[in-house]
Amino acid sequence: MVPDEIARRFDRNRAALGRLQPEWTARLPAAPPEPAAFEHARDGLLSARTEDARGRRRWLGCTSMPSISAAALLEDFTDLGGNVVLPDVGSGFEIQAYLGRMQRHTAVFVCVDRPDRLRLALCLYDYSTWIDEGRLVFVDVTDATASLVGFFERCSGYELPGRMVRFPHVPAAEFARIQSEMENAGRAACAGQNALVDGLVRRIAARGGRPEPAAPTVAVVSVDPRRDTTFVADQIAGALAQMGWGGATCVPSAPDRCHTAARLGAIVEAGADVVLCVNCGPGHLASLLPPSIAIACWFQPEAAPGAVRAAAGGCARVFVSTPRQRDEALAAGIPPDRLAILEPGIPDACGTGFQPVNPCGTGLQPVNPCGTGFQPVGPSASAAHVDSPADRPPDAGPPPRYDVGLVLGLHDDRPAAANVLLSSHVELYEAVRVHCRREFRRYADAHADAFLQLGQRTARVELTDATLRDQFIGLIRTRIGPAAVALGIARALCAQGRSIGVWGHTGGIFNDGPAVPLEGPLAWERLDAPVRSCRALIIPTRMPIDLRILLLAAPLGVPVLAARPALPLEQAHPQLAPALTHVTWFDTAAEALERIGPLIAPSAARRTPPSGAVLREHTLRRRLEQLVAATVREHGPAASRGLQPARISRL
Repeated sequence: MVPDEIARRFDRNRAALGRLQPEWTARLPAAPPEPAAFEHARDGLLSARTEDARGRRRWLGCTSMPSISAAALLEDFTDLGGNVVLPDVGSGFEIQAYLGRMQRHTAVFVCVDRPDRLRLALCLYDYSTWIDEGRLVFVDVTDATASLVGFFERCSGYELPGRMVRFPHVPAAEFARIQSEMENAGRAACAGQNALVDGLVRRIAARGGRPEPAAPTVAVVSVDPRRDTTFVADQIAGALAQMGWGGATCVPSAPDRCHTAARLGAIVEAGADVVLCVNCGPGHLASLLPPSIAIACWFQPEAAPGAVRAAAGGCARVFVSTPRQRDEALAAGIPPDRLAILEPGIPDACGTGFQPVNPCGTGLQPVNPCGTGFQPVGPSASAAHVDSPADRPPDAGPPPRYDVGLVLGLHDDRPAAANVLLSSHVELYEAVRVHCRREFRRYADAHADAFLQLGQRTARVELTDATLRDQFIGLIRTRIGPAAVALGIARALCAQGRSIGVWGHTGGIFNDGPAVPLEGPLAWERLDAPVRSCRALIIPTRMPIDLRILLLAAPLGVPVLAARPALPLEQAHPQLAPALTHVTWFDTAAEALERIGPLIAPSAARRTPPSGAVLREHTLRRRLEQLVAATVREHGPAASRGLQPARISRL
């Protein structure tokens, strides 16, 4: 390692610290130490030595093998989704090791009592990205309260760290002292955050309701840190901005967007009339906001199982996307008159270019507890619109790269990955997998029991326990069967000389062939990649992201063959059924392979997409108009609430 590289790394870290914690730049020298301080440790990593109080040279962090020591620490570490305190800089390697293990909305707070050790760590490792993302915070434990409180005054959206990791080289008494000081500092920082929340609540209450807003302002918030929710929230915010209804967005995509203060700050910034909670309930926001602000919760198909229950007991209007979510909501005690279906809409990224329609008479119907459940949105005035050339979907663009695209959402179908370890069970599992792959053309979930019986005869293993049988059938339906169908379809298409591209999670099924282009997992930012790259799509697995790809394919007229939903289409997608006319549903791989040929024949034209009027009824903008109109209507009289439903309906 040459001194120039050390200096560049130190400069990057110091500059990043200056942006997040400028007080540290005053405490750190402007230049790194002399090169003589650095040595290669026994594991080959560059490290450093310092002198202790007796003049003895010690490895930084008291380890001559930083990577090995950090790996041992991480063996007992479980990421619980919260911020963590490290009691010392250590060797410097531990910091990045913990950050790499933790989720993107969490931060590591590192206690520093000797700036000279921090200076060495900043020379050894490049933390600049972590620091710029707000995921790495340094606390001066010589005055922990002043350091932590000062940081939280500037960055009030952080959650306080909930636990401290024990380092072996930190003596127990020293660890207890640091822990006590950090707890005291945390209490002081928490008091400051509470005062800030109280102030934000007073500002929101003092604003009151607007007597007749020109357009509603919507704040989009969530407590769900998953990337799915962040992407959906960003799409919603973009559509709201295009509609002129945009406000502010606060989802936990970074550490400074996690606390209630951050969400309240977004509501204040937006001057929100409506708060839209994505994939979560309002929590105690409902008790902090005045009655002049309407609250709605919209649970997307990707919402975590059981998330709908968080909307129970509040006053929010609840919108769900699937029959499963409907059942969860009703079971949680959410009144049917506060519950409605609102399926995802076609995002503008697909190129529809449609303008928002008049939301008058949206026709969102509540759940009918005595009937079939949700009712689809009724036709509005725009449904009678006659397409003009400008309404028609755009051209498909450049020629497709592949004949067929496979969109997969598979689990690893090997026995060990399914936690099948007993030798007799492994033999049975492998026998079932062989049968499913051999008979992939006729496999269907309804046949899982028959395939299990075949496997039992082949492996000469009989499952007499009913619970164990059910578990095996579950593995066939979720792992073995879907993998066999996907692999069989890919091999059959390759044998026909078709060019195919594969997107999504493959579960490793292509490790032994066929050799096909693996385009990698579907990035939320590029969901349209399979649609624009292929003449037709086959979606043999059922996953929430499939629905969004179906919506993206609709305006372009790209034919799609998709596994038939477990429920009839009108029940599975009561709103979207008219927009999914370009989809051919199949029950078995044999049906898919039989039907794909005519769709990709040289003479085949792209399928005529649904009409512009139909598509316009299913854009994301249209969904938001429906959501806001229904929320305002449910919210109560305009005179007492401040937001005028009649005004909204004329937009």
